[in-house]
Amino acid sequence: MSTLIADKLKSRNTGTAVSVTDSLIIVGYGTITQDLAVEGNLNVTGDLVYDEATAVNLDVSGIATVGTLGVTGVATAYNLEVIGVTTTGTAKIGSGVTISVAGVHASSGIVTAKEFEGSGASLTGLPAGFNWVDGSLF
Repeated sequence: MSTLIADKLKSRNTGTAVSVTDSLIIVGYGTITQDLAVEGNLNVTGDLVYDEATAVNLDVSGIATVGTLGVTGVATAYNLEVIGVTTTGTAKIGSGVTISVAGVHASSGIVTAKEFEGSGASLTGLPAGFNWVDGSLF
């Protein structure tokens, strides 16, 4: 194995880049002061820390802590846990539940809650003759 010690690498042909074939291993700390283009996958062992990201298809597996999540378009999350304040126009949960500023709309499935508010005039599936007195027995 050879050792190269240099302060700067510069192509011998003006206007062309220095090219390394096979692999380049940097031991220690490396700084890139301009853009870095990666053709293929970027494999990182350890933490990847950066200030800002713009992604077309961002796939995060495991746990992600996000200070601000800005989504334009569709976001798909299989297990989304939100702790704290969430601002959203409309949140769709599965195919049957929509949460919006107008309230919660459940179009299919079973809704379980500690309390319901309102008259209940639009409830269906109750036995014939069921009234508020019968409901207060439960």
